[in-house]
This record gives sequence, structure tokens and C-alpha cells, in this order.
Amino acid sequence: MHSGHRERLKAKFSNGELEPHELLELLLFYSIPRVNTNELAHALINKCGGISKVFSSPKSTLMEVDGIGENSAVLIRTVGELMGVCAQDNSCTDNMLTNRDRLYDYIKSIFFGQCREKTFMLMFSAKKRFIGQLQIGDGFYFQNQVLTYDAVAAAVRKKAKYVIIAHNHPNDVLMPSDTDMETSNKINFAFENFGISVLCHFVVAQGSCVSYQNKMKI
Repeated sequence: MHSGHRERLKAKFSNGELEPHELLELLLFYSIPRVNTNELAHALINKCGGISKVFSSPKSTLMEVDGIGENSAVLIRTVGELMGVCAQDNSCTDNMLTNRDRLYDYIKSIFFGQCREKTFMLMFSAKKRFIGQLQIGDGFYFQNQVLTYDAVAAAVRKKAKYVIIAHNHPNDVLMPSDTDMETSNKINFAFENFGISVLCHFVVAQGSCVSYQNKMKI
């Protein structure tokens, strides 16, 4: 019965007729043989609070759903990470410092599908041309001052004149915390000692980003 259902679902996929939960159901075919993955897809969506959150949830959370083992959790997390890579690859980086929507879209793409708190630094030349980005933290980065100066050293090597710092809040709290504000002052000081201006800090959550200590005029 399940074999016939799977073939029918694949046919619907070929015709572009699948509902969102059916796409997840189909994905699970490739890690779970001979099981009705429809129920598992619904269980994952209910557990995580929505289909998009399935792909940004930690592996441990996914495995709390009965029937989701490590292989399935890794498959889902891999797709989530890949979706983020594709979103970033499709984002335009031209004139980001003068185009608010373009900048926001790019920053959000960096954190798409991420389930851990991470910090990234975007670097710009003296002519405000985007010259690259670097992950400078995994977890609560700002508590580690050594990583702060590692970030400064990387910006100096790239000959960056301006940088933007962005980190995500996987707990979906969009507003910056008091600690975020306090440590932003410290990181500003570290960069300014090397003649590099920190234009803005961003918090990313809930598919949105909020800027604080913004020195940009866009």
C-alpha cells in the first residue's frame, strides 16, 4: 500500500501538485523506507511550529519526534543548510550600503535555516564595495574577546574600511538584548582602534532583521 502511495506522490511531484507537507513527506522517503511518512511529516510540523521551522530546528529537536532517527534528522538539516546557501547565492551584493532592501535580504539569507546562534562580519572597501564576509562566531560569540580581535585582524587583511556585524537569535527574540547593546560598544572600540568603522549591528530572527547602533544613512 505504501509503495503505491509513494509512486503516486512522486507522480504528483513531477506535475508540481504537492502541498508543502507532502514535500516533506516525499523527502522522508529517502531516509525512511517502508513507513507512512505522511504522519511523520505532520508530526514534525506540529513539533517545530511550521514547515519552515522544521528545516531550522536543531537535530536533537527533530529526533524528539517518534520515528525520526539520526539519518532523517541529518537529511532535514542538510536541506535546511542548503536552502540557506541557495538563498545567499541568489542575493545581489551590489550597492548594499545604499540599498536597504538589498542589504536586509542578503543578511537574512546568511541565517536562513540556521538553528545555532552565529555571528557574521560583512566587509566593505573604502569605496563601499562588498569584499566578502566571514563567520566570526558560533554560539555566544561576543563573550569571547579573543575572537573579536581575530575578526579585526581578518578585516585588516582584507583592507576593509567598513564592516557590518550580524548575529541571529534562534529563540526568535527579534530585539537586541542589553548584553547585545553593551558588547556592541566593545566591538566598536576594537575596530575603531584599527581605523575600521562598524556601520551597524543586526539581530536576525523570525525572518526579519533589526538594526541597532546604526551609523548608515540608507
